[in-house]
Amino acid sequence: TYTASGASALRVARERPASPLIAVTPEERTARRLALCWGVLPTLSTDARDVDDMVELAIDAALNAGLDSARPLVIVAGLPFGAPGTTNLLRLVMPTELQLRRRSSGGTTAHSLRPTATATPQA
Repeated sequence: TYTASGASALRVARERPASPLIAVTPEERTARRLALCWGVLPTLSTDARDVDDMVELAIDAALNAGLDSARPLVIVAGLPFGAPGTTNLLRLVMPTELQLRRRSSGGTTAHSLRPTATATPQA
């Protein structure tokens, strides 16, 4: 999950999933609180600029945690970012897609693959 307040991760953890639950958050306080929650591996990251950036942060966190890159990831988040209680996004992604994109671009980071101008979602 990508979460600012921890609410998304707590909702998922409540179901006791068999798969690992990685909570990516830009808030240190949230990461510390989630460390006490059953089955949650909190990961501190930078703030996401848009959905693509959030997906890349989630994939990086999953790969750094040792998850199998051949298995799909389910990403849960809320839009707009930073608004607590807005879990309204569920995305299925393959980590290998990001790895292939990075290799084909000459090994640059994911952040440099997008134009600098981003659209802000309207509430």
